[in-house]
Amino acid sequence: MKEYSSDKIRNVAVVSHDGAGKTALVESLLLTSGAVDFVGKGQDNKHIMDFEPEEIKRNVTIQLGMAPCEWHDHKVNFIDTPGYNEFHGEVRAALRACDGMLMVLSSTSGVETDTVRAWDYAVELQMPRMAFINKMDVDGADFFGTIERMRELFGKGIMPLQIPIGEGADFEGVVDVAKMTAFTYKDGQPTEVAVPAHLIEKAQEIREMTVEAAAEGSDELLEKYLEGEELSLEEIRQGLREGMISGRVCPIMCGSATSCIGLDQVLDRMIRYMPDATKKVMTATDAETGEQCVVHVDKPLTAFVFKTLLDPFAGKQSFVRIFSGELKEGDRLFDVNQGVEEKWGKMVTLIGKQQIPVSAAKAGDIVVIPKLANAKTGDTLTAPDFKVTYDAIRFPQPLYTVAMEPVKKGEEEKLASAVLKVAEEDPT
Repeated sequence: MKEYSSDKIRNVAVVSHDGAGKTALVESLLLTSGAVDFVGKGQDNKHIMDFEPEEIKRNVTIQLGMAPCEWHDHKVNFIDTPGYNEFHGEVRAALRACDGMLMVLSSTSGVETDTVRAWDYAVELQMPRMAFINKMDVDGADFFGTIERMRELFGKGIMPLQIPIGEGADFEGVVDVAKMTAFTYKDGQPTEVAVPAHLIEKAQEIREMTVEAAAEGSDELLEKYLEGEELSLEEIRQGLREGMISGRVCPIMCGSATSCIGLDQVLDRMIRYMPDATKKVMTATDAETGEQCVVHVDKPLTAFVFKTLLDPFAGKQSFVRIFSGELKEGDRLFDVNQGVEEKWGKMVTLIGKQQIPVSAAKAGDIVVIPKLANAKTGDTLTAPDFKVTYDAIRFPQPLYTVAMEPVKKGEEEKLASAVLKVAEEDPT
């Protein structure tokens, strides 16, 4: 995988209530982009992202997983997260590393408890968000019912960019309301067709809503819209992007992860609407003076450890988001929180558990650095001459307390060591 400049990188946290098909969507997006050659289906447990023994046994995501792909000369770093609220510390960590959020909803279940929780996290972090209504090919699919419920809960900023062609067994594609064209799919491959006659009126109605939302993105577009002038496709897209970045608009797409319907358009819209790393301005604390300072992407290297994984075979792995500067093999790396310089030899990116070597990474990228001796989740890594710290992740408070004791006397130290390892991987 080649090195990408900051403006060509998108970091997307994928969140949902359990069972909405979030991991299946991430894997199918990897397949669509050509990052992988095969993905598992349904309950066969041959998932790329869920590879830990407990995840395979239970067929659920327990810890966040990383997967980059390349699409139209851009790099998209997906962070797949657990759906169960017991593991929402992982969601918090993923959102801290990313610049945008993709919410996945089931067309049959609609808005669920953890959909709302994820939305609230994104609002708290002022994070741009878009949503994908999945499982449109399942009996009982209800696209417009889900949209209506989302608008009730999250406001009128919920903005469909597509409507489905059919639902359940009749689902075969999507209508792009901005372009007023349609796409049908066979074996995951799209064919552009005219909008079906019975959907033209509904598509035009949705398009008018979309144009109005786009016009509100800037005074110039709003003035043009109010004067009755037609907005061009590029102006509509510009207004929607500005609306999404400000949090005023949440674009909605639909499709099927398992049938690979609509996924190429999801990738297109991530590149088009998700913010790139150059838009990220971080506030840090100067380690020497204690004063607040602003860190832009062109500053010296700063990076943040948002996840620690203790692999029994590969050893300790630190998941790192680079916020400014560039990290290259051979660079010196200082852990400001621990007050020590870290020795490191290489960095990689991951697709599930597959390691792909990386020689350099610019601001905005996400990498994994193996075997950092001192680094912990929440630590800031910097160039030795630019020592600042970022705020720690605000993890949810534990709700359950339990005491443990070893089965055999004399094994207290072993038990304590094991518990400390668990706590290092999961700060909650």
